[in-house]
Amino acid sequence: MSSQPQPGRVGPRAVVLGAMCVAALAAANPYLTFVYRVWSVGSGSLLSGPVVMLLVVLLLNGALLRFVPRYAFRRGELLAVYAMMIVSVGLAMQGGLLY
Repeated sequence: MSSQPQPGRVGPRAVVLGAMCVAALAAANPYLTFVYRVWSVGSGSLLSGPVVMLLVVLLLNGALLRFVPRYAFRRGELLAVYAMMIVSVGLAMQGGLLY
């Protein structure tokens, strides 16, 4: 079996990165709500929290692509990370802070 990930498959490192991004958004949501009295992580038509987090991930991935290209995330993995963030913020929007 080859150590290279197969094209079209999402590896465990993308799931771990997505879980870390979801945890960061889950921590930012109550902080913004109770401290700043602004709940903007998941409100609006363009979900600002996941988009900002995706931009940070893309910047880090760009650095990986430049210096260590074999460890850079593929397009499908980045899409899976973004999808995980969108779903988590969508759940928070449905139930407020009850989730």
